[in-house]
Amino acid sequence: MGCMNTTHKILLHWLALVTIACTTVHGQDFTDPINGSVQALQSNARGPAEGKNDAETGPRELPHDEKAEAIDLKKLGEGFNIVHAPHFTIFHNVPENEIQGFKAASEKTYSSSVKYMQSLGMTPQYPKAKLHTFYFSNQDQFKRCANLLEGDPGLSEGKYFLRANRSAFFNLKNRSGGLQSVEATQANINRLKEQLDKAKSQSERQSLQKQIAAEREKEKAAIAYGNDWNTVLLQHELAHQILFNFGFHTQLGCPTNPRWFVEGTALMLESTGNGKSSNIGAVNQLRLRDYRRQEKEGKLIDPKELICGENTFNNAATMNPAYNTAWALTHYLNRTKRTKIRVYADLIKKRTVDYRSTPEQEVETFEAAFGKLDDKWIQKWRDWMKQVR
Repeated sequence: MGCMNTTHKILLHWLALVTIACTTVHGQDFTDPINGSVQALQSNARGPAEGKNDAETGPRELPHDEKAEAIDLKKLGEGFNIVHAPHFTIFHNVPENEIQGFKAASEKTYSSSVKYMQSLGMTPQYPKAKLHTFYFSNQDQFKRCANLLEGDPGLSEGKYFLRANRSAFFNLKNRSGGLQSVEATQANINRLKEQLDKAKSQSERQSLQKQIAAEREKEKAAIAYGNDWNTVLLQHELAHQILFNFGFHTQLGCPTNPRWFVEGTALMLESTGNGKSSNIGAVNQLRLRDYRRQEKEGKLIDPKELICGENTFNNAATMNPAYNTAWALTHYLNRTKRTKIRVYADLIKKRTVDYRSTPEQEVETFEAAFGKLDDKWIQKWRDWMKQVR
């Protein structure tokens, strides 16, 4: 239990640093012959014929784009395989038994996103081809891919790259920094076992056995980190990818799409569920726990400041509170002003490529959908959040 408590403290710190999902792309052409794009993926589709739709979830399976897959495989290099999920092409270099959980979480998030939009009275614009996502064995491979797609990922441990229309992740059991990776602990254990076989004195053997036990605890911590957070991070970033492709958000990126709204919606889809979709109706307990703590510490972001721009998300000191405040605000709006979510999303989609965000415009758009954002509105939100369990 001590290992798990330490692990979760580290996890809560890192969860706020995993995603900078929106890329500002004002004036940019989405066509990208190297990495592909929404348009490119849709134009070369090969696979099942369109029209095989489920009344609730749209196409049961999307076709795959052979040309786009070949390009991505070439860019990735040797050692990568492809797994086709109904709505995703997953490029990976991890053992087959580890890709199944990734595949299942991907499809749950897709189904959740469909159901969420439909619950708002919105019709998803279903992609014409499978969405591409990468799952790497370790963090260095993820960083190399990120640099190829967009640039230095910074502290991100998983990310949706809007311009390339690709998402990328790595097995968090093998992350560097903070927790020692499973790969490193296993190598240390094997090395210590070899020394143990050659040890001659009892004291030397006891010392080596203690070191092996310590390495096994590190291994357990790394595995717990990966198992707990691979799914959460995956569902968050894939929610971005799916909702941008579905037309819930405009493809003009942030800040045309308000950052709080983009992140808050993805945070709702982090919660894992046991059914065919993520538990979008559930309270995100991890975010609620952080929200409660930061509320007591007076660190939450004022809603007016939050909705006025991206600054609080881009500052290391306010990033974690920004995510937690965005979740709480989005959770509140979805529970109490649900019919207005579509109104707000439709207002955002009217913005054009030359849109320039200002605090005044962001407040005006918010208030047009959700009412005047005055002290009374904010206090009502805070009071309502106190009842959330």
